[in-house]
Amino acid sequence: MYKKRLLQSLLLLLLTAALCGCVKRTTGSGGLAGLIDEQNQTNSETTATDAQSNPGELVVVTNLDLTQSQITVKGITDGRLFTLNYTGGTSVQNRYGTELLMQDILPGEIAQVVYMGGTQKLLSLKEADSAWENTTVSKWSVDYDKRLFTIGSDKYYYDDNLVVVSGDRQIDIHELNSVDTLIAKGIDNKICSINVSRGHGYIRLTDETNLVGGLVEVGNKIVSVITDDMIIVAPEGTYTLTASKSGVGGSKEVTVVRDDETIVSLSEFQGPVERQGSVKFNIQPAGTEYNVFIDDAAVDVAQPVTLSYGTHKVVITSNKYTDYTEEIVISSIYMNKTIDLSAQETTEAETTTASSSETTTTKASGETKAGETTTASSESETTTKREDGVISADAKTANKEVVVSGPSGAEIYMDGIYKGKAPVTFAKSAGDHIFVLRADGYVTTAYSYTFDSTDTDVYIKFPDLKEQQ
Repeated sequence: MYKKRLLQSLLLLLLTAALCGCVKRTTGSGGLAGLIDEQNQTNSETTATDAQSNPGELVVVTNLDLTQSQITVKGITDGRLFTLNYTGGTSVQNRYGTELLMQDILPGEIAQVVYMGGTQKLLSLKEADSAWENTTVSKWSVDYDKRLFTIGSDKYYYDDNLVVVSGDRQIDIHELNSVDTLIAKGIDNKICSINVSRGHGYIRLTDETNLVGGLVEVGNKIVSVITDDMIIVAPEGTYTLTASKSGVGGSKEVTVVRDDETIVSLSEFQGPVERQGSVKFNIQPAGTEYNVFIDDAAVDVAQPVTLSYGTHKVVITSNKYTDYTEEIVISSIYMNKTIDLSAQETTEAETTTASSSETTTTKASGETKAGETTTASSESETTTKREDGVISADAKTANKEVVVSGPSGAEIYMDGIYKGKAPVTFAKSAGDHIFVLRADGYVTTAYSYTFDSTDTDVYIKFPDLKEQQ
C-alpha cells in the first residue's frame, strides 16, 4: 500500500513538473502566436541575409522619384524594367565605396543593386566597377542600320536595352541631335546608356518674307540661309541672333530652352547691317595664270578679299583649265579657301552626249569636268541634270521620295525647311537629315535620320506628339 502511494506521488510530481515547463516555455514566447511570430522573424532574417549575400543585379537607372522614395531600373542583359523602394537605411555607394545620397544618382547610371524580391525593397546600390563613362561627349555619330555609336574614333554597339534619357524622360535614340552634349556609359564595347547633359530647343522664324534668301546666324554656332516658315535646331542657351539680306537686317538676344520653341519675328529686322569677313584664296596648281571674278567683278586674290556676310559667286577662268564656278558663303570674320583647278582639267579622251534632261559621260581617265559625274574606268554613268545645269549629287535618289505619313496634321520640317503637313511627300536626298515636327498645343520634337543612296523610297511614321503641359 505504501509503495503504491509513493508511486502515485512520484507520477503526480513528474506530471506537474512537465506542465510547469510547458507553461513557462509558451508564456515566454506569447503562446502559439509567439511561436509563429518567432518563426516568421527567423525566416525574414534568413531572407535578408540571403539577399545581402547576393552579388546583385547589373542595371541601368532610368528614373528616380525622391518624393515616393522609388528608383526605376532596367536590366542590362534582359531589359527587364522594375521599380524598387529605398529607405534611409539603403546603402548607396560610388564605385570606390564612398557613401552617396540617393539624389546623387543620375538616370543612366550603371549599378549593382541588391534587393528583396518579395517587397522590392532596395538594400544596396553601388556604381558598377566594370562600367566606363564619358561625361563630355560632343563629337559623336550614330549608324542606325548597323547599331553603332561612335565617340571620336571609338565605336560601340548598342541593342534594344539601350537607355536614352533627356531631363526627366526617356527618349528614342533618333531624338538625339548632333548639337547635343551627352554623358555616355557602357561596359566593354557596348554602350548601355546616354544622358543628354545639354540638349536642344527650337527657334521658329516668322515674318521672314523680306529676308528669305539672306542669312541667319545664331551666336557663332549656326549659320543658315533663311527660308519660308523656317525652324532652327539650336543648343540650349542664350545667343545673339542676327538675320540679314543685302545689308538690311538686325540682331536680337534669344534664349533657347530644351525641347521648347522660341518664336522670333523678323518684322523689325529692317535696319542697315554690314557684317564682313576676309577670305584668303589659295589657287592651285601654283604658278597657274588665271582671272578671278566675284559677283561678276574682277578681283585680285593675292591678298585676302573682304566680302560682306552672305552668298557670293566665284568664277575662275584660265587658258589651261576649264572655268571654275562656285557659290561660297561668308559667315565668319576670316576663312581660308583652297581651289584646285587641276580637278577641272579637260581631257580629249572624254566623250559627252547631252540632252535637256540627262548627261551621259564616258571617260578613259580619272579627270572630271565641272558639273559632271564619272567613274575611273571607261564605263558610262547616267546622271540627272536640273534645269539650272547643276547635276544632282545623288543621281540614284533623284526620282525617289520620302513619304511621311504621320502624325497626321503635324508640320514637317527637314533640315529647317518646311515640307508641309503630314501626310506629306517630297524628294529623297541621301545623307544625314534632321526632321522637326510641330503642332499648336504640342511639344515640338526633332528626329535624326540617315538616308542611303539606294534606289528606294523612304516611308516614315513618327510617334504622336506629346501635349504641352
